[in-house]
Amino acid sequence: MIDIYVNEIRTSLKNKCYFSALSLALTLPDICGIAEFPGKTVSERYIGWYDKHICVTNFGNPYLSGEIVYNLRNTYLHQGSANIDASKVKAETNQIDRFTLYLGDGSEIYEASLLMHTDKVAIRTILVDITWLCEILCERALTYYEENKDKFKFEFNFIHRGNLRESLGQLLDAIIGELTGKHIAHSNVKVDSSAYISESKPYATGKTSARGNKREQQIRSFFGQNFKEKKYKEKKEQIIHAVLTSKTKMQLNNQLQKLFVGADVRIILQRLKPQIADLH
Repeated sequence: MIDIYVNEIRTSLKNKCYFSALSLALTLPDICGIAEFPGKTVSERYIGWYDKHICVTNFGNPYLSGEIVYNLRNTYLHQGSANIDASKVKAETNQIDRFTLYLGDGSEIYEASLLMHTDKVAIRTILVDITWLCEILCERALTYYEENKDKFKFEFNFIHRGNLRESLGQLLDAIIGELTGKHIAHSNVKVDSSAYISESKPYATGKTSARGNKREQQIRSFFGQNFKEKKYKEKKEQIIHAVLTSKTKMQLNNQLQKLFVGADVRIILQRLKPQIADLH
């Protein structure tokens, strides 16, 4: 799992997509932190994991601590800013006045911290190369993951396009298995996973996309005008999806029968007659 994220981050860095890389890299301590400290708060997990596996104190000068990186994570991911709120940093050494990210490739400037005194006023500054920060997060997170895979028990709910049908079938089997484990009666329910997996076309471009959007708008407008009953409104999206994806009236009829009993299906088809005249 971590290796997938690391590959994405390094690909972004290679293509100079620094901000995308940083966004994902700053979540790595979140992922590793919950694996190592599942009972602690978000901030405790994040800071605790970072300080244990990455942080190196800079002999009394400001340094890139877990508190600083967690603060950066919050401001950057939630506000789009790299500013650090010094009031939220407990360590006095790191209550910095200025935090700056350097858009470099990691080969020249790595981590630099300055403690300047001007007219007896200390100005604490940290300058960090984005590439360096992303790489150190990737390296340590990947090492931790390889050494502690048994701690990563949460589900990685992503499906590759090439395995869509197989993966959806497995997902349905897992859901039924979970229901069985919870002793929910479904002995009379027969599940055919293929019945729930309808073929859909990828989004088209150009004129085809425009025509598709226009038809969908027409169907939605027609639905709003002609289907006022609550039972139809509750399944509005399923009905519209059935109309837009069916190539024949038989296909539409079959999809609607999964949603309603026979009488309602006949009513829907009758009302939709002007909109499905082109279906065979």
